[in-house]
Amino acid sequence: MSTKASPWENGYQESFYNNFKTDLGLEFDRFDDEGHFLEAIHHTL
Repeated sequence: MSTKASPWENGYQESFYNNFKTDLGLEFDRFDDEGHFLEAIHHTL
């Protein structure tokens, strides 16, 4: 884990989150409920 407010210290994790959000098309109003959101995560990974 990197120190707080130091994202450059953890490049691999930051890259993963960026790609994850891009692949998922993360728009919070896109999903009807938590179940649909979790299903989309499952299909993305």
